[in-house]
Amino acid sequence: MQDGLISRAGATIYNDAYPAKGSTNYDRTTMDSAGQYTPSKSCTHLSRQPPSPQHTPNGDFKLCGYDGTMNSCGPLGDECVPNSAGSTLGGASSKADIFGVLEFWLRLRYDLTTVPWEQLKSVQLKNPRAAPGCAYIPTKVEHIANIITHGTWVLPSMYAGLKLYDRSHTPAQTLAAVIYGAALSMLFFVSTCFHCVCYCNHNRPLKDALHRCDRAMIYIFIAGSYYPWLSLGHTTHPQIVSVVKWSVWVKAVLGIVYQQMYHERYKCLETFFYVVIGLGPSVVIVLWGHEFTGMSELKFGGILYIVGIVFFKSDGLFPFAHAIWHLFV
Repeated sequence: MQDGLISRAGATIYNDAYPAKGSTNYDRTTMDSAGQYTPSKSCTHLSRQPPSPQHTPNGDFKLCGYDGTMNSCGPLGDECVPNSAGSTLGGASSKADIFGVLEFWLRLRYDLTTVPWEQLKSVQLKNPRAAPGCAYIPTKVEHIANIITHGTWVLPSMYAGLKLYDRSHTPAQTLAAVIYGAALSMLFFVSTCFHCVCYCNHNRPLKDALHRCDRAMIYIFIAGSYYPWLSLGHTTHPQIVSVVKWSVWVKAVLGIVYQQMYHERYKCLETFFYVVIGLGPSVVIVLWGHEFTGMSELKFGGILYIVGIVFFKSDGLFPFAHAIWHLFV
């Protein structure tokens, strides 16, 4: 309650001290009949309108009159020029100084405690769900979140791919490093390009082409992420693992063809394909009892993938659903 009273007092003092142009007390003499000081007389010159209570003050104004004379307040960098009429405060100058300091801090405190919340209330965090057969249109903040969540990983993924390549000692390891590193880097790069174009450009053909490439990279990355495990892992059933390895790539190609033919149509079927190609190899490996280094990470990755798909299909239900999907990828 005290904070609210102080904030309202600060707003009242501020509005009285710096009346808006067109208001009833703008440019009005504020010295009463008894010669008492009133706030709106503290400054006789302002080079610009002071900020409203809805904006954080940026230090445009400074207090003058600490030498016992009535001075004009100017912007930072200007000199405090004595009023040509001399001091009108008389013996009340010390009270004026104290009141001016109190006014400044109350106004500052009022702005700092109200501005962020007022601005956040006006931000649109999500749009309504897309109609059947149509793509969801993200809000501005969702666009930015989509760009950040994948754009920040473009360079780190390239660096990681190069490190894997440097640490490869056999042709099989080198091929696995190249496939996985390229798939990972291209996934982040294409996704970032697509979301940047959606945010900055209204070229529909370009957005459509990048959207198709973005969806195609999901299939390629799934196949590329399985390749090191299925190629380098030593198992008791190498023939089955080899079949699974190549079947993943076949499914990825078929998924890309289907996605290009029926882009943004039959979305539930497209999601089903993502689940099948993403979890199929893991299910086969677990059911056949294969054990190799990295098995626990493979299972954990499958769980994250399933949880991420829930967010992938939740655009419009809650804010930043697609950006959260990016994090799970």
